[in-house]
Amino acid sequence: MNILESNLGVYELMPTFKITITKDGKQLKAQATGQPSFNIFAKSKDTFYLKEVAAQIQFIKDENGNTKSLTLFQNGQEKNGMKVEQCEIV
Repeated sequence: MNILESNLGVYELMPTFKITITKDGKQLKAQATGQPSFNIFAKSKDTFYLKEVAAQIQFIKDENGNTKSLTLFQNGQEKNGMKVEQCEIV
């Protein structure tokens, strides 16, 4: 599994709000509960941004380099979400 694929999964920020990270070809996508899917683009190794929305996502790794959570930065707020499900690599 490469670095990008380790980010794939479902992250729970609140019981009713999750962000799903998927991959379409080489492009990572983020989809929040009840919202459309958006492409996310690398700003650094672990930080990605959206072009359609003023938001950034930072992936948090464990000591083994596996992604365990993410932080969503949007509207001056930070929301953390633990990975609750791994997505299949297609």
